[in-house]
Amino acid sequence: MTGLLPQLLADLTDEQTHNALIGSLILIVILLLLFGGVVVYRKWMNADDTTTGDNFTLSDLRRLHKEGKMTDGEFESAKAILIGSLKAAAAKSAAPAPSAGPRTKPPDFDVLPPEK
Repeated sequence: MTGLLPQLLADLTDEQTHNALIGSLILIVILLLLFGGVVVYRKWMNADDTTTGDNFTLSDLRRLHKEGKMTDGEFESAKAILIGSLKAAAAKSAAPAPSAGPRTKPPDFDVLPPEK
């Protein structure tokens, strides 16, 4: 049985060997591309949505206040909104998933067709 694979490989012509190698390389490239696509998709799906709509950070607010583009009242109001949105996002991500674990009850709809 150990001599079967070397015998099969020895029987291949140069053209058949070349075609097999090219096909294998194409398959490897396709698999690598698919793996990369899955990694990018998972990263996109797991992206953190804790930023605000304007993508301001507390440092940005401090800079605007220091440059005189915001009054003291505007700065305090914007800071409270930013900190509140970050706290809400952190609480949302810390909450346990509502449907964790296996299903324990049947669905709320009929699976079988109605009887006549």
